[in-house]
This record gives sequence, structure tokens and C-alpha cells, in this order.
Amino acid sequence: MDAGDLVASLQPFTKIYMMTSILTSIIVSLKIIPPVTLAAFSVPSDYWKLWKLPASLTYRGPFSLNYIFNLVFFYMTINPLERNFVPTFYGEFLMLLSFVFVSCFSLGSLINWGGYFVISKSFSFALTYIYCKKFPSDSIILFFVLKVKTAYYPFATMAVSILMGDNWKHYVIGLIVGHFYIFLKEVLPISHRKNFLKTPLFMTKLGQFIIQKFVFCNPAQPVNFIG
Repeated sequence: MDAGDLVASLQPFTKIYMMTSILTSIIVSLKIIPPVTLAAFSVPSDYWKLWKLPASLTYRGPFSLNYIFNLVFFYMTINPLERNFVPTFYGEFLMLLSFVFVSCFSLGSLINWGGYFVISKSFSFALTYIYCKKFPSDSIILFFVLKVKTAYYPFATMAVSILMGDNWKHYVIGLIVGHFYIFLKEVLPISHRKNFLKTPLFMTKLGQFIIQKFVFCNPAQPVNFIG
């Protein structure tokens, strides 16, 4: 897959997220705006600063080897997760994003009360965990060398990222939120016939609107990273 094919394979949310992430990292790396001002929430004094939300959701640190690995990890799991909802169930994908965002923000606020926190890594790790639980038999090429089953992939990336200096709290929050989503969405409807995450009508219609207004790549288009 060349660069053109890679860009063409990106689903809308994945593309917007990655572009915004690169932009926020450029802003911080060039010292235009410090990360605390741009993306970090101080709990609870910064709750009213809603303009920080997009940056906090996408800022993954200044440019570094760890940043590149994290962005590649994001592409390898979130893009195929999003593609799985296209085109019929995109409203459910929006519901998934909303649940993960609200949960990560709430849990991050509690764990980091009185300090600063950024949502991006816990948010993306929760999505990665959800993808791997939904497709446990797939494989991903880790670091372009080691083939890993998706069932073990979240723990492999978590271990590598923590060894490279990431805060373990991001991954614990993402793990809890991702597991809670799977429990509510996949387990309870079968075991107790209860669906607490039913997609509301307005979100279904919003998903249909997005599908109609934007061009999505072929859901079946293969991605080299996935085996």
C-alpha cells in the first residue's frame, strides 16, 4: 500500500482525528501554544473551557518515536473498526464514540481530580480494545515484524507504550471503558435481554446524513496491517 492508497483507505472519523492530532502536535512542537493551555484539563477548574475538548481528544504529545507508534496503532485498529459500521450502522458508531468519550472524560476527571489530564490516549485505547474484542481472531503486524492476534494486541501495545514512557493511567481508563462498552453492548443484550446502549433515533439519522454527504471508501477494502 503506497501513501495514496493509505490516505484513500481512511474513514472520515479516522482521517479527521489523525489530521487534527498531527496539527495539535505541530502547534506544541513549534511552541506556538503550550500543551497545558491547548489540551490539558485542570479538574475541575477547566470544565467550562469547552474549546479544549477537540485538542484534548486528539493531542498525543509532541513529535517523537512514541508519537509515531501511537498514531500507527490508532490507524491499525480504529480505521477497520469504523469501516465495520459503514454504511448501514454509522449511527451506532457515533453512539460508540459518544459513550467512549463521555466515559473517558468522566473517569479521567475522577482519577485526576485536582490535577491535569488529556483524554486522547484513554479514548483511543478504549476504541482499540473494543475493536480487538469484536474481532479477536484477526491478526495485526506489530512494528511491521511480529504478527499478533487482536485478542492480545491491546495488552501488547499497552506494555510497549508504558515502557516507552506513557502514563499507565491512560490505558487503565481505556481498558475499563472499553470493557464496560462490550459488556453493555454485547453481553447484556444476550444474557439479560437488556440494551442500555440503544442508538437514539436522532443519532441514527445523523449517521445516515453523514453517509449521504460524505464519500466513504469501500468497506471491504483491505488494509495491509490486518491479517
